[in-house]
Amino acid sequence: AIDYGNHPSSRTRGVRSFWHPLHHSNFKNLRAPARDTVEVMGVHTTHNDTELYSAIKRMLEENADLEVRFEHADPAARFYHTAGNVITPLQTNQVMEQLADLEVTVLRSAGCMQHLNCNVTRKWFCDRYKTGQRLVNAFSVGLPAVVFAEQGFLDVVHGSDYPVVSTIEEA
Repeated sequence: AIDYGNHPSSRTRGVRSFWHPLHHSNFKNLRAPARDTVEVMGVHTTHNDTELYSAIKRMLEENADLEVRFEHADPAARFYHTAGNVITPLQTNQVMEQLADLEVTVLRSAGCMQHLNCNVTRKWFCDRYKTGQRLVNAFSVGLPAVVFAEQGFLDVVHGSDYPVVSTIEEA
């Protein structure tokens, strides 16, 4: 909340901010099942990162013997009546259920908040907060993640030896 409150646009407008940590909490303690082999690799995002998805699909096709399928769980489709926004505890539970259906997720920031006309705010919000929130959600269900070296993800794994990648090829 301090970061939001200290953001230049918040200070200029006199906006007050509060940290509400329960919004995306995994209160039902859902867990992704641990399996010996991976069958489902996917993403949980409203963004259509065609560059990443094409690379993942190509890798899976080149390694067809792995028998892993790619899944894009798009919350905007599931939560169309709230414009893809997760705003209720029931929706939060449904997000956790969607995440628990995956066995490995890939997290990269792409296409976030394109409707914002302030590039500084968009980068600040998307690169720092949304990315970190998505990783925390994945970790809360015990979901292994391929994580790109973006600020929000780095904030979450800071001080650990959790591996991050810088490029699609590296992923």
